[in-house]
Parts: sequence; C-alpha cells; structure tokens
Amino acid sequence: MGKPTYYVEVVRAGREQDHHDYWVLGRRAKHSGEPLNAEEVSFVEAVRASNRREAVVLVGRKYPGHAIAGMVAKV
Repeated sequence: MGKPTYYVEVVRAGREQDHHDYWVLGRRAKHSGEPLNAEEVSFVEAVRASNRREAVVLVGRKYPGHAIAGMVAKV
C-alpha cells in the first residue's frame, strides 16, 4: 500500500501578517488600500508522506524560509 497524499498550506516568506489578515480576519485589502490576493499570500503543496508530521517536514525542507500554516489535509 502506498503513502497517502497530504495537502500542506505554505505561507509565502514575509507574508505571514497578510495571511492572517486575509484568512483569519477576512480582510481583502491592506491598511494602505492595496488589495490582498489569496495566491500572493499562500499556496498549497501536495506531498506523499506516511503521516502529517512527515508531510510538514518534507514541505518545510522544500520551501525553507516559508511558514507552514495549520492546514494539513489528508486525501
């Protein structure tokens, strides 16, 4: 039996506050008025792993300097 696929949300480096504002607070623009776009603040990476922890480690190695959001889904 093969390893399952996990989808891990990755927050782009330096965009942690924008990610929080967009997804948690529901703001669609920065305080300066510049619009926020979901693709600009984060993306989802698919990875095959034995468990959630391994999936997070693999994605973290692939994208050093980026933050891993709390969303990890198994398919």
